[in-house]
Amino acid sequence: MSSIVYRCSKCAKHTYQKFLKVLFVGYNPNKALPEAGRFYPGMMEKEAFLAEYPVRMPAFNALLDQYFAQVGTLDCRDWKPSDSGPYDVTIFDFATRPVEPMKLEKMPDGATKYTAARFLPDSFSKPVVFIGWKYCVDWDA
Repeated sequence: MSSIVYRCSKCAKHTYQKFLKVLFVGYNPNKALPEAGRFYPGMMEKEAFLAEYPVRMPAFNALLDQYFAQVGTLDCRDWKPSDSGPYDVTIFDFATRPVEPMKLEKMPDGATKYTAARFLPDSFSKPVVFIGWKYCVDWDA
């Protein structure tokens, strides 16, 4: 999108709402809870995650729907890079499945080489918003 949208305090209704399509990627409460390893997703405590699970995606959908032309939601376990194609911006609330898994390799000198998992392919060119600081670290953003 190459157009510039100006926002003034007197015309808050005339913002990005008419232009942007947003995809929210998080946990769909209509699906089963994800399996928890050592931690619940997003490094949340169990009680907090269980309390947020049924309400988080619907609440974000309702909020975003007030400000943008179109809002889509998708469970983070199902997201693929192509799913972002029809949208201008993708908002990631939780990590998706990696497009390339993490790798540990033994080097000839005995050292272990760690390569982080990749969640976005090099060809991905859509703007994204990550909710929470942890994703910037984990996603090598």
